[in-house]
Order: sequence, then structure tokens, then C-alpha cells
Amino acid sequence: MSERIEDYNTLRFLELLGTLHETTMAFLGKKANPATGETFVDLRMAQWHIDVLAALEKKTEGNLSDIEKRQLSAILTNLRLNYVDEQEAGKKKAEAEGKDAPPEEGTAQEEKPEAGE
Repeated sequence: MSERIEDYNTLRFLELLGTLHETTMAFLGKKANPATGETFVDLRMAQWHIDVLAALEKKTEGNLSDIEKRQLSAILTNLRLNYVDEQEAGKKKAEAEGKDAPPEEGTAQEEKPEAGE
């Protein structure tokens, strides 16, 4: 179901979405860094990119063509699901290694006082 897109601004917008999608997938460890071939996970950066895309969705509401709206919605859904998967994988890995699970995004981890302080 390929649609032919001839509008320059639509093409650039879809390219922007694709770039943000690919970058976020790299931060989720789903795509290798093209320069090194290595994968890594940085959930904070992934969340930032997802938040940027969500802001674009909100700020462009009512101004997007059908294809732009569908593409943005599909990308956000894909990234959010992959984010949750990576978050859960990190928790399971930490539990398997006998470590505390990483703190939830957006929450500060309190330092516990040492005994005798």
C-alpha cells in the first residue's frame, strides 16, 4: 500500500520522522551505530526523543495530512512499545545479576545513609 508523495514539505516531514525513529531505535539498542557497528541502550535519550515526537504530534494536531498523521502515530506506537520492552529487559537483567532494578525514569534515587551516620 505505497502512496506516491509529491509534496516537498510532506517528504521532508516524513524524512524527519524517519530520522527521529532510527535515532531512537539506536538509543533503545535495536539498531547498531553505523560508525561502530555496536549497539547500546540509553533509555533517557530514547525517552527524550519519544517526548519530542509526542510534542510534534500535539503541536501539529489538525495540520497534518493523513499519511503524516498515520506515520507519526505508527512511529510513536512502535517506539513506546520498544521502550517498555527495553525497560523490562533492564529490570530482568538487574534482577538476574542480583542488583537493584534501575530507578524509574524521571525519579531520583534516594541515597541511603550508612549505618552509624
